[in-house]
Parts: sequence; C-alpha cells; structure tokens
Amino acid sequence: MESQKHDISQDGHPEELYSRCKVLIIGAGESGIAVGCSLKQKHNFDNFRIVDRQSSVPGGSINIPEWPATPTVAYSYSFAPYYTHTSIYSSGQDFLRYLEGVVKKFGIRDNIQLNADVTGLRYIAEENEWEAKITHFVEGFGDLSSGDQEQLLLDLPAGQTWAVGQETVRAKIAISCVGILVEPNTWPDGIPKNQFEGQIIHPARWPKDIDLKRKDVTIVGGGCTAAQIVPTILEEPWGVKSVTQIIRSPPHTTRVIPTPFGEGTYSEIAPIVFKYVPFLGWVARLILFLTVDLFIFMVTMKRKNIKTRAFMENDSWERVTSVIPKKYHAMMKPRYPYGAKRLIGAPKWFTSMNNPRFTLTNKVLKEAKGKTVVLAGGKDDTDSNAADLTVAADVLILANGYKATQFLHPLAVYGRSNKSIQDVWTERRGPQAYMGLALDDFPNFFMITGPNTYTGHWSVILASENMTNYMLKIIKPVLNGEALYAEVKRPAAERWNRKIRKELGETVFEDSKSWYRDESGWNSVVCPHSQIEATIRYTFPRYSDWNIAYVAE
Repeated sequence: MESQKHDISQDGHPEELYSRCKVLIIGAGESGIAVGCSLKQKHNFDNFRIVDRQSSVPGGSINIPEWPATPTVAYSYSFAPYYTHTSIYSSGQDFLRYLEGVVKKFGIRDNIQLNADVTGLRYIAEENEWEAKITHFVEGFGDLSSGDQEQLLLDLPAGQTWAVGQETVRAKIAISCVGILVEPNTWPDGIPKNQFEGQIIHPARWPKDIDLKRKDVTIVGGGCTAAQIVPTILEEPWGVKSVTQIIRSPPHTTRVIPTPFGEGTYSEIAPIVFKYVPFLGWVARLILFLTVDLFIFMVTMKRKNIKTRAFMENDSWERVTSVIPKKYHAMMKPRYPYGAKRLIGAPKWFTSMNNPRFTLTNKVLKEAKGKTVVLAGGKDDTDSNAADLTVAADVLILANGYKATQFLHPLAVYGRSNKSIQDVWTERRGPQAYMGLALDDFPNFFMITGPNTYTGHWSVILASENMTNYMLKIIKPVLNGEALYAEVKRPAAERWNRKIRKELGETVFEDSKSWYRDESGWNSVVCPHSQIEATIRYTFPRYSDWNIAYVAE
C-alpha cells in the first residue's frame, strides 16, 4: 500500500501522513471475504484492503460451540461451493475451516489486516475520497465487545493503553461488511453484576479455553444459539453438571432436512459423487434454495397461505410435545404467529430436555450473587412453582442476542453534507438503504447486508453475494478510473424505502416484538422479498437510479 504526505496545508501546518488504497473493506467476516474474492476473481483487482478488529481470520461472530444446524451447501459461496463435506450439516468449526480455505484459495490473506478498528469514516468531497481513522490494537483486544473494551479502558492504570497506533487511510470506495451480529446485548438492567462470583459468557465472545466440566450452568435465552448450546454442553467433552435454561419467548420450530440415505451412507458416497460430478452439487444447491425460499414465502405472508401457516404451526407443536416432558408444555407454547421470529430446527435441544441434568423455566432473572442466581415468577410465569427459585450457577451464559438494529454501531460515518449516517436515519425514522446497500449523500459508500436484507430464516450468504455482484457492477467505472463516484439518487432511495415498508406490513414479521425491530417498532433487519426475487433484482441494476460522475474526457 502506498503512503504519501501532502507538502503544506492551507493553514501552513504539515499534513498528517496517510495511506492510500482504492477500496477499503471494513470487516473480514463472510461478507468481507466475499467482496475481496470477487474483486480478485471477477475484476483482477488487488488494490483493496480489508480491516477487522478481531485477531483471526475470518472475523465475524462464529465463535460459538456449534453453528446452527444448516445445510453445508447453503453456508458456502456459489463461487467456492462446499459440496464435498462428509455431512449435509456443518458445525461452527467446519464453517471456520471452509472460510479459511477460501481466503487461501483466492489469495486475499495479504489484503487483510487484523487488530485494526475503523473508528471514523468521513467523505472528503473536494477530493471524492473517503478518509478512515483506524486504531491498531494489541492482540485480542478487538475480540471483545465495545462494552467490555470500555470497561477495560476504565480499569487501565494511568498512562497505559490498549492501542498500539493510529492511522489515517484514504480510499475512493468504502464498503462496510460489519453485519449485525457484532455487539452483544448487555447484562440485564437493574441487576448488580459485580455480586456474581461465577463466570459470565456471551456466545459472541465464547472463550476458547472455557472449562465447563462438572459445572452448574445457567443459560438465558431460547433462540437458535441457546438451542445449539444446551444439547452440546450436556454431552462430552463438555460434560456439565447441570443446565438451567431461562426462556422468555418460546420459539416455533421447523423440520430439519433429513440426510439423504442416512449419515453413514452419505458420508461415504456424497463427497466422491460431488467431487467427480460437481453438477449434481449445483443441482442440490438449487433445489435446496428453491424449497426453502418457497417455504419462507408461505409462512411469512400474513394475508396469504393462512391455512398453510396454521398447518405448519400445528405440526410444529405436535412435534415438540411428542418429545419434551409434559411439565414443559405450557412453557414451550409460542404466543406469536408462526414465522414472525426465526424458526428453530434443533431436534437435539428438545431431546435434551429429557436429560435429568436439565431444567427449563420461564421465571425471570432477579438476582445473581455469589455462585447462584435467583429467579422470580412473573405474570406470564407458567412454572408450576410460583415461588422464587435459587439455582446454583458456576457459569452464566447470556444467549440474549445482539444489538441487531444498531447498524454500523459504533462506527460514525459522515457523508458529503458532513452529517452522520445515524443522524440521517434518525431524521428518516430508522435505518434504511436503497437495495439495502447505499444511501444518498454518501457517494462510493456501500453496506453489504445493510438494512432489510436478512431473510430471518435462512443463510445470509446468498444475500451478501447478490449485493456484492450488484455493487461491483455499479462501481466498475470507479474501479477502472472512468468515474469519480457512484451515488444513489434520493428519490430512488425514498421510493425503495416506501416499497419495503409497505411489503413488510403484509408479513407476519410486523405482528410481534422481536430482535428484527427496535423499541419504536421500526423493522430494519428483515427483507420481505423472496431470495429468488432479490437475486433477479440484484442481477439487473436500474442504472437510472444512480448518479455516476464520469471523468470528463
């Protein structure tokens, strides 16, 4: 990367030293890797830099005991398919190794800089460039949440710091690939944290050296992450002494796609077949995506498919009650429309509820003191024991989700008018972006998997690939030096947002409180479209919605 220094600024003082690159990518997770690989593969373009605050590749939030049970072909890129795995489902470690392999295969590791956090991003209109302020951390500091970082900074002796350097970077194009599963939800309000003597863990920051052997564990949460953690830690090698799960809003479930021909046969035959006949892998991928896309359409459209949704809800409930103990039936009965929240396909979780070392409760966390937690019943408490319950807890796992509606947090991005993107969103009622990708007044700034691009029930990899391909078509003139910038027109951005709001109103996503919506009810997470429709739309950009400032000949 080239570094250069301006001679003298207008006020007579030397300009600071800064580095240059054509494209700055923020985030080395799944989306950042997709952008980097696509730049190299499709454009033979290498003048880009990927920065991530974490200490290892890939970045992102996959450091949990088991990745949700998702078909391997869905959790892989179309340009680097993963058909030869020995199981139809991949674990967190499988997915991690897959991404590491993609980074190596496409030769983008040298473009990635770790332990580097972009703390500010500002558009310099006079030069049509983005200026990024980057803080370089000591190894591992960037793996912590912003809240934990702030606490460590408060505890540091005077004169010491976790930062090892500051840097300014100039880039023509800035691309945010930070995603929404970044900042974990915090400790519950009103409960003193410093009185608890056990270990507190959020799955987003799962310690690699954690020892749960013969420990009493309490886990808060009833979503996908908790459903994967519970059965995993009850088994070896984790071997916990007990698990108490606090669940507030029981989930609806979906059937898990069965392994063709059984696990044993599949693991022996499938890798060989897909290796020598890769076309069959592509067919399997297509069938899977079409099936799931149709399923999502059926369960999310509010005024359509009412009977189908009712059938699936009944099927889900019968399947759950046929497995879990009767004493948990009332606690596990969902109280919101089927499909309004992320569906869970975790049969091992339901089976694990029969384990004598497992206890389920919907009491409320009241106190954490010593190595115990006190649970109190509320008006919705269906636990047969209405009294407060004291539970031994060596470890408290907060599987209570993320601050998913705080897009780009804590990064401050200032556009052409020197107004932050957060202020623009506040003025426009909530986070929004044209095609989930761009906003007017922010030229050459793009968000992969920005507002309203998540399906709610399916892999986000297809969405990030679609958005990457669309973006590369728009910025191609800038990459080639033929244009100064590309900026979406405001009328187009406003028209898109009206379309999203209208279509969201026709879905069950708007019928319940969930992590898709903020406190005001604004849904900035879920995409109301099918992925088939989205793929077609991203394949054929509407160039009339963009201002592309070509260089005068």
